[in-house]
Amino acid sequence: SKYLDPDAPITSPILPPPKKETVQLPPRKASIITPSSLIITLQHAAEISSWIDRRSTIYDVTEIPYEFKLLLRGSRDGFTGEVFHRICDNIPGTVVAVKINSTNEILGGYNPLIWKISSGTN
Repeated sequence: SKYLDPDAPITSPILPPPKKETVQLPPRKASIITPSSLIITLQHAAEISSWIDRRSTIYDVTEIPYEFKLLLRGSRDGFTGEVFHRICDNIPGTVVAVKINSTNEILGGYNPLIWKISSGTN
């Protein structure tokens, strides 16, 4: 339309990009925890909590904002995938920690979502 009427003002339905705002969440209720895990310590729980919250510094062990509840212990419940899914499916905010016996390495992951295996039908 600008070419047809060069004196007409330019109007556009395209909006400018939204401004990304950083939201500071209120602090969570802190509590001292004692993990029942044989793998992770309070220091690990503080570091994992910091990763979950994407903090640049690690929480102090007296300020851990999460409650860590042991759901599965391989030596008690078994080490199969079936056991894992039976106990851990549909539980959001799951932290998995595995210790490799031969190297004493601790591996793991965090999933904030609910894990659910589909039945294979779409």
